[in-house]
Amino acid sequence: MNSDPFEQQCRQQPFRAIPTEWRQEILNAAGSTPPEAAPVPSSFREWVKALIWPAPGAWVTVGVAWGVILFLNLMSSPERTSASPVAETQVLPPIFRLALVEQERLRAELLGIDRTALPVSKPRRDGKASPQSMRIGLTSHC
Repeated sequence: MNSDPFEQQCRQQPFRAIPTEWRQEILNAAGSTPPEAAPVPSSFREWVKALIWPAPGAWVTVGVAWGVILFLNLMSSPERTSASPVAETQVLPPIFRLALVEQERLRAELLGIDRTALPVSKPRRDGKASPQSMRIGLTSHC
């Protein structure tokens, strides 16, 4: 508890009863006024106003945040110029292909895998990319 001198003085004072005439006046005043009910909005515009009015600044902030998110989402999505997914596949430059081969060699060396024992896949003759390779974007047409 607080050991403030004021608090000590308040604790030492005795409680006094409320005068009965005051009590009756207070109860009469409280009972004579009916409790006010909140008005029920009748139109859509009034419903929106009742929803937004308590904190309009917060709703503006939420709207701006959603606008920024939408803008950033649209700006970060890749441009879709072609309707066919085959046209969207990329052919890697030779330097990237060499880097991938070197990375695979190092991985096999670190894991202790004998590269001669791995099955060798034959390149496709038709030149079309498979659905899996289109997703990865690492196709090279042979």
